[in-house]
Amino acid sequence: MIDVAQKYSEELEKLFYNTWYDMRYKFYHNHVYCNKLKLDDDNWKYNDFVSMYGDIIIGHISYSIDRTTDSVTNLGLINFRLDDKALSAIFAKDIIRIFRDIFEKFNLEKIQFRAIMGDNPSLVKYRKLVKKFGGRVVGYFREDTRLMDNKLYDTELYEIFKKDFVNSIEDRKPTQYKVSSNRSK
Repeated sequence: MIDVAQKYSEELEKLFYNTWYDMRYKFYHNHVYCNKLKLDDDNWKYNDFVSMYGDIIIGHISYSIDRTTDSVTNLGLINFRLDDKALSAIFAKDIIRIFRDIFEKFNLEKIQFRAIMGDNPSLVKYRKLVKKFGGRVVGYFREDTRLMDNKLYDTELYEIFKKDFVNSIEDRKPTQYKVSSNRSK
């Protein structure tokens, strides 16, 4: 289930603090340091959601909205339950729901985001997701970001346009077959 992150700000803040020195999250934090979670009081520029299973917060999904171009940037996806495959599967479904909402509910035109390369375990998933929804790798930036391990990493830039997303959804819809009865009487 997806819900508004601001409703869970205190618990969400604690979950973020738990990731600060966990090197599995170095690719999410995207710097040599970590910031305190900041949730806006409105949704003009940022949308923040939590992925939930009952009363358990699985992850946080956030993005910026550029209202002049109707595009999404600064996509943030963090799964706090990395060791639980069932909850991770729910989180993946919620990410797809958010992508659908961006294009179908909020009628925005493009999603643009970056991922850190190197040994990032999410990189394969991002590439698969982008391809699945008709997006593309736009380019690479060499030695673009220094992370908590004090190493420089390359980044990869992606974009998915609404029209390509809609076409990819249409292409995956099952074909309707007419069932005929060949009973002999």
